[in-house]
Formats: sequence, structure tokens, C-alpha cells
Amino acid sequence: GRGIYDGINIAFNTGLLILFFLPNLDNPIQFNIHRIKAIKKEIPKAIKTPIIIYHPAGGVDESLKIGDIVIGDKLVQHDYDAVGLNFEKGFIPNAGKYLETDNYLSNLAYKQILPAEGNSIKNGIIATGDLFCTDPKKGAEINKEYGALCVEMEGASIGQVCKLCEVPFLTIS
Repeated sequence: GRGIYDGINIAFNTGLLILFFLPNLDNPIQFNIHRIKAIKKEIPKAIKTPIIIYHPAGGVDESLKIGDIVIGDKLVQHDYDAVGLNFEKGFIPNAGKYLETDNYLSNLAYKQILPAEGNSIKNGIIATGDLFCTDPKKGAEINKEYGALCVEMEGASIGQVCKLCEVPFLTIS
């Protein structure tokens, strides 16, 4: 089945919950609120249903080209800062610094996705944050600090909810 919840396209296909995100460029903060509401509402309905998040991201690794696909094997919230509570930057209490995605889903995606001619698929770290990373210097900092291939605004927050609910997930950008 398919549906839309607060502007987010939601599809259930072959036992997977797939979320397609197109960010609202006019109001990124409101978009954050919508994505969390959608996940909190849908996860109880789809308990143990694997979740795949498929959405655009900005490359911060020099090896990426426009059109390349990144399958996230780990996610990190690059702008989460609880240093004042004696946690390392990016570390989320009860979740950790890096959220590991489901290996089975990752391997399945790697085998099934065909990139456009001239593009490639890479496995790696995807960084999540509450900013549109348009500054190349900021992108380079995120790449260096976390080893991220790309940055986006959804994956790690959804992954955190999935981890706490023990739901397998994967992010593809």
C-alpha cells in the first residue's frame, strides 16, 4: 500500500516500510517535526517490519559524483552535541555515536540496486544533521571528523527510533 502522512510518501512493499523524503526547502525545522511524527506513528503499526529510508543527500567525500548511490552501513548525527554531559560529540545516550544499519538489508540493496551508467554504489557512513550542508568547508569537516560520504537530514534520527524499537533499518542516499 501507499500513502502520504504530513507530506511524506510512505509505501509498504514486500514486507518493507519504505519512506521517500523530499525536504521542504522553505521550512526545514517543520520538516524535522513531520519526519519524527511520521515515524512515531508508523513504527507501532509496522513492528518488526524492516524500514528502508531512500532520499537525497549531499556528497562530502571527494570520491562521490552526482548520481552515485550511498548505502549507509553506519549513520551518525553530526550536529548532536552532549559534550557538556561528558559525551563525545555525535554520541547519543542510549543509542551510541554510530547507528549500524541492518547487514542483511544492506547486502540485499547492494545486490539489487543498479546505478545509472557512469555512476557507482558505495557503502559507508551517512551523516545526519539539521542543516542544509551547502558550505564545502563544513562538508569537509564532517567528512574528516566522522568519515561520512554524504550528509542528509533524516537517516540517523529515524535510525535512532528504529534501534530503540528493535526494528531493522537501512538508509540509501
